[in-house]
Amino acid sequence: MDGLQFYRLSKLQELQLFSCADMPARQPPQVGHLHLWAVDLDHTHHTAIEKNYYQWLSAREQLRLNRYHSGVVHNRHAAIMLALRAILSHYLDCPLNAFDYQYGSHGKPAVAGYFGKVGVSFNSTDSRNLALIAVTAGAELGVDLEYLDRRLHSMHLLKRICGAMEGTQLQQGTSTSKRLLQCWTRKEAWGKALGVGIRYPLPSIPICLGLSWPNCRIYSSCGVWQLLTLQPEQPWLASVVVAGVINHIQYRLWHMSQAGI
Repeated sequence: MDGLQFYRLSKLQELQLFSCADMPARQPPQVGHLHLWAVDLDHTHHTAIEKNYYQWLSAREQLRLNRYHSGVVHNRHAAIMLALRAILSHYLDCPLNAFDYQYGSHGKPAVAGYFGKVGVSFNSTDSRNLALIAVTAGAELGVDLEYLDRRLHSMHLLKRICGAMEGTQLQQGTSTSKRLLQCWTRKEAWGKALGVGIRYPLPSIPICLGLSWPNCRIYSSCGVWQLLTLQPEQPWLASVVVAGVINHIQYRLWHMSQAGI
């Protein structure tokens, strides 16, 4: 993991980052394509309660929800589970309850069984009432989303997650808290792409060098990766890390009316 090399790429707008009102085809995205879905969790939950959509969650998902006491946190976790299942069922072209998940050693989910052979890769993240779901074809990926208003103990967090060179860059100029939060999304997205979450020595991976580059390619001992940093909605920041090369990005807002239930 030593010796990461960064190459700045084109601006995100040149990568066709655009909002889409139409649904994609009922098949996996094309290779090199990344689909991002923003989900209003509170609205999704209210619709799901009204329409009794939570019956589509698996027994394992229902059991996981039992870990949360009733309330906002419970409802938002339920909503992201349902939205994720609905979105994946669209790409897999199957009913919402036709597939299940398998989990890596650190809990990273993937589609299991027959539908796992289709080649749909995904990752999800949430912050407050917004979730972001990333979908691509047959490539490992990780995504993290954070709310810009989040209160940070800047120096403590900087020492925890940044190496010396990263720390120096982050403290240059203004908006240190925003830049630090941006760095955090990169670190967590990287760990999620690798399937380890934040269970790695965060300062050892200088993924926050070149923080002003919203789109860059990273060459490392574990392959070629593309890193995207974006602001899907105000006031959130997000980062996505995908194995390989991404040359086309689509961004959509998810509504339960699109689930086709």
